[in-house]
Amino acid sequence: MREDNWRFDPIQLDYYSDPAHGWFRVRRAALTHFGVADKVSTCSYERGEYVYLEEDCDGPVLIRAAEAAGAGVRIVEHKPANGDSHIRNMDRYIGGAS
Repeated sequence: MREDNWRFDPIQLDYYSDPAHGWFRVRRAALTHFGVADKVSTCSYERGEYVYLEEDCDGPVLIRAAEAAGAGVRIVEHKPANGDSHIRNMDRYIGGAS
């Protein structure tokens, strides 16, 4: 996705889950662009340029903001983990820092 074309290109959310929970992986830049970086809770995780948004609260915050801005949202589901997801070993999201 080109940085200057958010209104036309859908953002992609990769959905990962384990038997207990799920997360949407998104580029950190999308949180900043849609103005929700400070609205994401510490129930989400981060690593590098990606944030793994908790599926029940944080994911919908980004989805609503993207749709309100005219961006489409495309969700790509990945095979669920059999046990605890590796995402649980990542750092908790600390908010706003990009």
